[in-house]
Amino acid sequence: MNIAYRWFLGLGFTDPVPDHTTISWNRRTHFKGTIIFQDIFMVEPETKAYVEALNQAVEEDRLSHGKKPLKEQQEMYMILCRTLLV
Repeated sequence: MNIAYRWFLGLGFTDPVPDHTTISWNRRTHFKGTIIFQDIFMVEPETKAYVEALNQAVEEDRLSHGKKPLKEQQEMYMILCRTLLV
C-alpha cells in the first residue's frame, strides 16, 4: 500500500486500509452539495505557480549538469515528496 495514501488517511503501517471506493462514495454522495472536496484536493493557483517554477529550476539545473530531463512520472513523485516534507 502506498505510504502517502496511509499518511493522508492517518493510518499506521499495520492499520487496515478502507476500500478505495469508500472515498469515492463519500465524494459523490456524503459530501454532495458541499465544497469540502475542493477545499481538500484543489491546488491553490499560487502553489501551482510555485511548483511549476520549482520544476523549471530543477530542469534547468539538470540540463546545466548534463543530465536528462525528468520523466512525467518522476516529476509527479517529486511534487508529492515535496508536499509531504512541508
